[in-house]
Amino acid sequence: MSELNPNHPLLQQSRAHWHKIAALIMVKLKRKQLVITQEDVDAISHGDINIVLDGRKEFCPSGGLIIRIVDDKTAAAMAKESGGAAADS
Repeated sequence: MSELNPNHPLLQQSRAHWHKIAALIMVKLKRKQLVITQEDVDAISHGDINIVLDGRKEFCPSGGLIIRIVDDKTAAAMAKESGGAAADS
């Protein structure tokens, strides 16, 4: 995985608070523990999997953070739309 829009302010903020985001995800999933194995890492490192952090108010009027998984084409288009890496034509 690589960052298609590394200078985006939301991504920069999330780097500093990744542990809080992980804790919030676990709380929402009602988990006190989560085991991540090498198999889990391998499963996402060779695929069409991109994590998108979206804080745009038109998608979440309450001001929350939407975290979703999208394919490479969608991720590239979203990055291009927000000033990041160019999408394939």
